[in-house]
Amino acid sequence: VEFETPESLVERAAAMGAVAAAEARWEAAQQHLATLVPAVEAPSTAGSATVRLKYSVYDEEFVVEGGELAAQVIDDHFGLSLVMPQCVIRLSVVERPGDEDFLVQDARGCFSGLEAGGQ
Repeated sequence: VEFETPESLVERAAAMGAVAAAEARWEAAQQHLATLVPAVEAPSTAGSATVRLKYSVYDEEFVVEGGELAAQVIDDHFGLSLVMPQCVIRLSVVERPGDEDFLVQDARGCFSGLEAGGQ
């Protein structure tokens, strides 16, 4: 039978306390993260449509609600501002747009008037 020394008991207690403290910090960090990242909800199909966005080699479908799509949704999907900080996202319904062919963003950063099979 081996007995622990008082020093080893103190070391083990300190280690257990450190583990408990680390677990508490982890739990607090997870709770804080949950407040920063909103829960992802499935999009409603009522009043929604799907539009196709093409960028470079990408060809992706996006769900639009009420004919609107936020530029931030596009940026989150493609990660454009990560590789091109300060970039401006512009949408057009024509393959090679001129300046007059771009849709206008509203003050909220949304493109409006998008329709399935059209814009």
